[in-house]
Amino acid sequence: MEDQRTLRNKLQRNDLVSTLDLKSAYLHIPMAEESSRYLGLEYNNQYYRQKTLCFGLTSAPHIFTQLMRLIISQLRPRIRTVQYLDDFAFLFTTESEALAGIKEIILLFESQDQRQNVINLTSFHPINSHTSDS
Repeated sequence: MEDQRTLRNKLQRNDLVSTLDLKSAYLHIPMAEESSRYLGLEYNNQYYRQKTLCFGLTSAPHIFTQLMRLIISQLRPRIRTVQYLDDFAFLFTTESEALAGIKEIILLFESQDQRQNVINLTSFHPINSHTSDS
């Protein structure tokens, strides 16, 4: 799984970075009907089923990461990308590349019906040097 070390290793001097965070990410991943019957609870003689990916499910982070990786793989040939669960960093070398990349990111999430789930897509921030572990 990618993390801050992955980001640090991909950063280059003077990179521009844009970040994206998805809101309620798991709740937008539907569960298979046959699985949802195992993910419910009974309350006042009424049985409730979880119809979306559960936060408490041990495999949820892996499932979510794999699904997002399929979407993000469409960007990776052109945009350096780091994904950690529902947080993404996109790295660019020029301002024009960043502007074009951000447009492409928005179009990709719109095509996946995920635009409304993007809680924050930042404009780009220049990175002047690598940060240390301290």
